[in-house]
This record gives sequence, structure tokens and C-alpha cells, in this order.
Amino acid sequence: LRAIGTSFYTPAFQALTPHVAPSEHLTRLAGVTQTVQSGGYIAGTAAAAIIYPLWGLTAMIALDVAGALIAVCAIMAARLDLDEAVMPGDTDALDSRHSAEKACDARASDSGLAPGEFAADASDGANRSCDAFSGILATVRAILVEVDEGFKVLKGFRGLFALLWCGFAFTLVFAPISALFPIMVLDHFGGNTGDAALAEIVFAVGMIAGGALLATTGGFKNRAFTVVAATALYGMATIFAGLLGAGGIVAFFVAAFAMGFSSPFYSGPQTALMQEKVPSEFLGRVFGLYGSLMAWALPLGLVASSLFADAVGAPAWFAGAGVAMVVLAVITWAIPAIRAIERF
Repeated sequence: LRAIGTSFYTPAFQALTPHVAPSEHLTRLAGVTQTVQSGGYIAGTAAAAIIYPLWGLTAMIALDVAGALIAVCAIMAARLDLDEAVMPGDTDALDSRHSAEKACDARASDSGLAPGEFAADASDGANRSCDAFSGILATVRAILVEVDEGFKVLKGFRGLFALLWCGFAFTLVFAPISALFPIMVLDHFGGNTGDAALAEIVFAVGMIAGGALLATTGGFKNRAFTVVAATALYGMATIFAGLLGAGGIVAFFVAAFAMGFSSPFYSGPQTALMQEKVPSEFLGRVFGLYGSLMAWALPLGLVASSLFADAVGAPAWFAGAGVAMVVLAVITWAIPAIRAIERF
């Protein structure tokens, strides 16, 4: 349920932002968002460290629920004056509903009934069954139509479309790194659970610092170069972490800070570019497509690490993943449509 909620909330939030913020400040606003989210992560970790020893896991879950309720109340209290517009997908959604209704009519006709009605003595259960069938069919078709629309719209922006697949490749490589953080600290460096938690906190502090700098400066003028530079920095920090010896845990914290620092410069400009260039009526579809692809990349990357990380070891995996990220940065910048993304 949490994942379902996130899959709706994130695209909706990202699609709403251009309606309430000037386009020239979208990149900076993405930095602010990253900073706030990272600050919340650190605050949540600190609260959990206090609550868990005193009241246990139930209280921690209650804290999570309380945070969600506060967020819901904040959204309900917000008053946004947005112009209502007919979405292009609405017509397709209506077509989906009509198609489903025709399917029910066909079923009724097979039973010797007039289209659009059931026999007077037909059971309520049969009626409800057809209504449920109609609703499910319409919903599935509407979702597929919207995914297809998002894909077609994004494909019309060659730079964004190429950046999408580069992001997919980056997420494939990134996913195992985040999962192997505790293994690096506990097994390779011989640290304890406190050290593992500290590495995560240092990463989040790096995200706060990077988000604050992005909010202040907006990154490089060419936002595609900002994304490429962030990818390369993350890769170099990962290589550095993988080459550390068993006594290099402090240096690993430095590398974790650099990884976190680069993250807002990777995701923030991409979000701002899509918000600025994609027509607002398609933003939800495009961000939904983007999120779905990244969600597929995460488990694929984790599967790869589960198959090979034990054989080669976490440090070697870090170093290899870092090299892959640097190579990906070079490939990304070599694509003409990405280099010229600000002009088209």
C-alpha cells in the first residue's frame, strides 16, 4: 500500500510544481526539496534511535503513521488556484469506459437481452459482476493508454528520452551500492551497527549540503552537464570507496558524503528539465513512466548484486560500479541530443 501511494504521490507532486513555481526557479526548488527530504531522513533516524530503546518497534511505526497523517493534513489545508483543463487522456478514458460497457452489452445480448439492460429477474450479483468487469477493463485500458501517451510525449524530446535511458542504466548500477553500504562497513571495515548508521547519516548530510548548494546556485548553466558531472562524481567517490583498505572507514565516510553531495545535482536538474519542457497536461504521465522505469531498474540491479557480489566481494563491486558510472557519464555527454538539451 505504501508503494502504491508513493507511485501516485511522487508524479503528482512533480507535475504540480510547475503550476506554482516560476520556471527559472525549478532547479533551485528541486535542491530545496532534496534538502528538506534529507533533513527529514536524519531527523527520523535520530527519533528512531531515541524511541526504539524506550517503546519498541510499535512506537516507531506509530511515528511513521503520524508523519503521514501530518502530511495529509498539510496537503488538505493547501489552497492552490489552478486552472481546470480537460486532459487529453480524458477522452481515452471515456473511450475505455464505453468499450467496457459494450462488452457488458454483448454479454447481455448473448443472454437474449436488449443492449444496455439486464432481465428484470437477473440476479443483483450478476449485475454487480458485469459492473466490476466493466470498471476493471476501463481502468486497465486507461492506465495503458496513459503510459503509452507518456512514452510518446517523452520520445518527442530526444534529449529527455536519451537521458531517461541513461538514468535507467545509472539506477541499475546504483541500486546495489546502496544495499552494500552496511556490508562494506560491517564486513570489510569491521565496524559495528552504529558505524553503519553513521555512514547512512553522513550520506544524508552530503545530500543536504548538495541540495543547499543546488538551491543557491542552480548548478551549471547546461543542466545536462550538471547531471553528467554528478554521475562522474558519484562514480569517482564509489571507486575511491572500493579501493580502501580494511582500516579506511573514516575515508569511507568521506566518500559517502561525496556520494550524497552529488545526488541532488543528478536528480534535481532532470526533474526541472522535464517540468520545464514537457506540456503540463502530460507531466503526470511522463513522471509516472519515469518512476516506473526506475522502479524496474532497482530490483534488477539488486538481483545482479545478489548473484555476483558474494563472489567478487563488496569492495570490488564498489570499484567496478564506480568505473561503470564514470563510463556512463562519458557516454551520456557524448550523445548530441543530451548536450543540446537546453535548446530543444
